[in-house]
Amino acid sequence: MERAVQGLAEEQAKLGHEVHVVTSKFGAKNAPKEETINDVYVHRIKALQFYYSDLTVPKESCKELLKRTDVVHIHSQNSLFNIIMGRQAKNVGKPIVMDFLALDYLKSHANPLIRLFGGCYQEWVQHEAVKLVDKAITLNEKDQRILREKYGVESTVVPHGIDERYLTKPKDERTFREKYEVYEENIITYIGRIHPSKGLDVLVKALPLIAREAGDFTVVIAGGGFEAYRRSLLKLAKKLRVEDRVRILGYICEDEKYPFWILQKLSSSLRDILARRIL
Repeated sequence: MERAVQGLAEEQAKLGHEVHVVTSKFGAKNAPKEETINDVYVHRIKALQFYYSDLTVPKESCKELLKRTDVVHIHSQNSLFNIIMGRQAKNVGKPIVMDFLALDYLKSHANPLIRLFGGCYQEWVQHEAVKLVDKAITLNEKDQRILREKYGVESTVVPHGIDERYLTKPKDERTFREKYEVYEENIITYIGRIHPSKGLDVLVKALPLIAREAGDFTVVIAGGGFEAYRRSLLKLAKKLRVEDRVRILGYICEDEKYPFWILQKLSSSLRDILARRIL
């Protein structure tokens, strides 16, 4: 999401808009309180954080900046920081555009405590967000449906954009294959956080079913995350006797994401099998 916000802000600045990004100081290390990056004004304010990044509370007000603002765009309703900043914007009469992300997702979280307490928190924060929004954006049709049926709010589906370099950069998959020794032809790829909430165990459990009907294929997983979950995936693959079909690369840098993305190649028969299993 941070990359999406950065890309959107910089592209808006290129169009001639004056863009200000308000965020907390967490994760910024020794970065200054205010600076300009690629013509985008960045404001880092003091905040308190209670273990989870979504439970961040601003200790400063941005009312003076908000008074000069034409439109406030809030990315994610799940953040307490965003809700509090949204209230400040509403109090000075500013219109709010909000991206609603992963509605109700904590209710199906792998951790039962997070399902219970996180689900209650998310229920509350979604209601608060609906009170603030003037124009709602969702990233997919599922969230659009939940927002409409549960809260009576209509939204426009606008998926996160793709950086232009991913479309224009030369397709050099050979270097990536050689570095990570990925030579198989049929490849199912995953890139993202390695976490129980992503459902990678479901993917591994599906492999014996797919293997019965498909030919040779390999699942290649890239991303940082919980080491314990990574080990559990490998243990599960071994238990199901598909360990030779699962590769976990770990974290890969930004420049390697594009060749990894184009690495996914499936035969038409394997695509059909996957489609049937998903449905």
